[in-house]
Amino acid sequence: CGQCGAWQCNGPNATLCNDPGLNACGGCAQLQGQPGTSCGPCGDWQCNGANAVSCGSGATNACGGCAQLPNTPGQPCGQCGQITCNGPNATQCSDPGLNACGGCTALAQPPGGACGSCGTRVCDGANATRCQDPGTTRYYHDGDGDTYGSPAFMDLCAPTGNYTTTQTGDCNDSNNAIYPGNTEVCDGLDNDCLNGADDGPPLCGPRRFCDQGQCICAFEECGGVCCSFNQYCGPGESCRSCSAPGCEIP
Repeated sequence: CGQCGAWQCNGPNATLCNDPGLNACGGCAQLQGQPGTSCGPCGDWQCNGANAVSCGSGATNACGGCAQLPNTPGQPCGQCGQITCNGPNATQCSDPGLNACGGCTALAQPPGGACGSCGTRVCDGANATRCQDPGTTRYYHDGDGDTYGSPAFMDLCAPTGNYTTTQTGDCNDSNNAIYPGNTEVCDGLDNDCLNGADDGPPLCGPRRFCDQGQCICAFEECGGVCCSFNQYCGPGESCRSCSAPGCEIP
């Protein structure tokens, strides 16, 4: 009776038509699932004839969900990033940004760190670093600050303490008036560290010579003036000439 019904007793003397009506697929059988509702990982029930349904199972997306993703995981994004899953149905741009050398590859060792004996790591292109190491320098002990050192030395990365100069040859490292190349003067010192004290060209000027660190007159001194070889110290403390025949210097 009806569309899908059957007559049933309605008491001892009557009957009625018990008709549930058509199912969602147009048939009379009871369906396994309601068409349009979800089934399986990402599917929904679909009519398979009038009296049956089947699960139209859709494939999961790349993140394991069922929704359509706005971006495909693995695609590049930002400066150095790529699309990654943010849950089963969403994506995000995972971008670490540029490295310290301006590239995208992770650096094994960052620039600026110490390396070698005296070196520093520097960028070698955008995605690598290398050790720039000048090596040690030989510094001599300069105890008097005249930029020349004694023979004592240390091989260092930078000047340290009194080991500050790369020039050696100082014959007296406790006196800054004595070093190679200095001007020799009459003071009893080897100012230029060459051939001993008070050597070299005349140090005291005309009519004088250097004797044990002092300039003295070669001949007679008169009133603070050095007379020449043919003069004598006369009245008034002045040098007088003795050039007439028979003249003798007293």
